[in-house]
Amino acid sequence: MFAGIPIIILNEPKYMGNVGMICRLIANFSLEPLRILGKPFEKNLEMEWMAHGAKEELEKIQFFTNYWECTKDLELVIGTGTVHGRDRAQFIRFVNLKEKIQNKRFGIVFGREDTGIQKSVSELCDFMLDFQLQGDQKSMNLAQAVAYFLGCITQETPQVVTESSQKLEVEKKYFLSYAQKVFGILGMNHFHGSENLAVKRFKKTLRFSELSQRDINFLFKIFRAIESLSISKQNNEK
Repeated sequence: MFAGIPIIILNEPKYMGNVGMICRLIANFSLEPLRILGKPFEKNLEMEWMAHGAKEELEKIQFFTNYWECTKDLELVIGTGTVHGRDRAQFIRFVNLKEKIQNKRFGIVFGREDTGIQKSVSELCDFMLDFQLQGDQKSMNLAQAVAYFLGCITQETPQVVTESSQKLEVEKKYFLSYAQKVFGILGMNHFHGSENLAVKRFKKTLRFSELSQRDINFLFKIFRAIESLSISKQNNEK
């Protein structure tokens, strides 16, 4: 699902509601427990409310007061922020990120809502990541930033093209041409005064439907029955 295995690390979070929402995201994506780099704190009602359906993740939160203890089992650590400078790790862009994290178990550090990542932490990260948002507002809510990051590193599941799926696509195309013939029999090729409107609507329906081979065969039977009735009617009129 992801290019690598992300471990979410929060550096001295300020608002407990964000911690709760991030625990809910961790449950959504089946990630490893949240890590907090900073002083331990007790969970409160706001955290529990925002972690709705994922309260067990609150119990799994791991607290660390030392950067090296927090990250010693990770292959790579990436910080996030918008302040560039010589006293911080090298900044990379999202376009280069997947290459860096591919097949790696890595930490992604998000700073405090009001002050960002501590300078002492950013200096130790392997890289820094600036989201480079396009709008006038360059900062994001902490939980939104985590969700945005997870969305950006999600890999699309490749579609496997099999011989049977290729055959089904060919039959769908033939089915559409056959449908036009049947709609002609039913007098629907000028449906509502528009030429081939019925076929166009039918094509749109097929495009957004997950038809199986059995579905195609069933519809073929219906269309063939309509065609047979039409032929039978024409013979009786002769």
